[in-house]
Amino acid sequence: MKITKATYEGPDSDNELTFDIEAALENKTESTIELIKTSVIIVNSDGVTMGGSDDDEEEVYIDSGESGSFSVRTP
Repeated sequence: MKITKATYEGPDSDNELTFDIEAALENKTESTIELIKTSVIIVNSDGVTMGGSDDDEEEVYIDSGESGSFSVRTP
């Protein structure tokens, strides 16, 4: 997996940040990938957790030997 883009918005009126991450995935298996599950933890330079998400699912269709992309948004 390769992260191709990472941006953030905020803070909003609740003083929260939102992170948007786009990634590319090359299917090196012999099977088709149809579902991606992600977990993300965002930490700052001091090691403090700034945000994250877990057990997010995204339906994709990536044939064997092909590449595809997906995105993750964390509040």
